[in-house]
Amino acid sequence: MPHLEMPTPNLPEGHPDKEFFNPIKKEAFEWDDENYDQIPDDVFDMLSRNDIEFLGKGTECLVLTLPDHPEKAISYSFENSYEDFDVLRAKTSFYTHKIFNILFPHNFPKIFAAFGADGDKNKGTVRERVFDAGYGGRKINHPFMKVHDFFRFVLGVRPEMFIDTNDQNFALSDDGDEYYVDLISSSGFGEGSIRKVLSGAEGRILEYMDKNRNAFGFTDDDISKVSGYIGRLREFEEKSQQSTP
Repeated sequence: MPHLEMPTPNLPEGHPDKEFFNPIKKEAFEWDDENYDQIPDDVFDMLSRNDIEFLGKGTECLVLTLPDHPEKAISYSFENSYEDFDVLRAKTSFYTHKIFNILFPHNFPKIFAAFGADGDKNKGTVRERVFDAGYGGRKINHPFMKVHDFFRFVLGVRPEMFIDTNDQNFALSDDGDEYYVDLISSSGFGEGSIRKVLSGAEGRILEYMDKNRNAFGFTDDDISKVSGYIGRLREFEEKSQQSTP
């Protein structure tokens, strides 16, 4: 296998510092996930002055645009998320989404960075922004259901253990691409970590890619990258097991 330069899941350039952002993040945790009318106008004003656009808020994170990069969405995790976004989860999410963006580029936006931490430090991901055109009878050209089939028949696990199927976690683009805009769970809720699942299924994944070169346009470089990313996840899983009492 040729040498593969691994991307580093670091804090993105232009990221607002903790002093700027923490007051917003702490207040945002109390906001209703669906009713944004309650958000104070001064919050929007402050974000606008710093060239940041509010995109949304869920139970685990607040989503904004990256300053000077409106095509990128930065998702900040709250401290009390059900899966703490520590360094291991950040690295796991980064390489997992690198893999799935190659496998399903019309269902998973690109991931550019992931930054994990303990305590009140900023943590989250930077991904490609998905412009949601809404369903409303729109034709779905690349349905997410094929990802469910991949989990079942290639990975051999239940997709609902890693994918939160809540409607708000999906967005349909103008091109009919059905994107998953949440993060794939690292823990698997009984299926084992996603690191373990992907490592154990590496042979099947690479075989799937090789057989579907013509159908999905997979290249040697794609296969090499996926194998390399799985290798990193395997390293993380081994270290995680070694550190477990």
